[in-house]
Amino acid sequence: MNSIAIESLAIETPGSDTRIVEGLSFAIPQGRSLGLVGESGTGKTLTALALCGLLPEPLRLVCSGISINGKKLEWDNRLSWRGVRGKGVFMIFQSASLALDPTMRIGAQIAETLHETKGLKRKTARARTARLLERVGLGPETEKCLPFQLSGGMRQRVQIAIAMALEPSVLIADEPTTGLDPLIQIQILGLLDNLSRSFGTSLLIISHDLRVIA
Repeated sequence: MNSIAIESLAIETPGSDTRIVEGLSFAIPQGRSLGLVGESGTGKTLTALALCGLLPEPLRLVCSGISINGKKLEWDNRLSWRGVRGKGVFMIFQSASLALDPTMRIGAQIAETLHETKGLKRKTARARTARLLERVGLGPETEKCLPFQLSGGMRQRVQIAIAMALEPSVLIADEPTTGLDPLIQIQILGLLDNLSRSFGTSLLIISHDLRVIA
């Protein structure tokens, strides 16, 4: 079964004859990966946002069909997106500042995710948080840190830990290695692969670098 299937996706600006993205179709089977490659300014990030129901106004998504886990999605209904965002589709942003609360400590952010989405009691959620951070290579001291106190690579690891907490059907990683040292890039890609293998998560990796996709 395909975790996600897209048919003839387009992104347009109302009142304009020019479409930013047009005719994009693909499907990703469960637990498999797909790379979306393109130069800067070609609409890759906007496509990722569209697939999470987060496309900024006044841009508009037009599509022949979107299915998540075989179920057709009402792609023009914001409530439908709210129902699949997180558990169905989750996005790792190139800039973690878009995903992490700058005023909330890392441990609290992950524990809150577990409490809200899994119904875990707070004590259990905190224990699970420590295990998730360890799994992505971060020590217990990270729990007490605010996002600005972490390096770019560490913030990406935190986003992956949150993804592991959610266990999404589809994970979209937008330029997950941009600006990171080569060794850290390899480690981040390894963590994404581990997440996919562990939870059967399908990956859509977006990059301008063919080496990352390969």
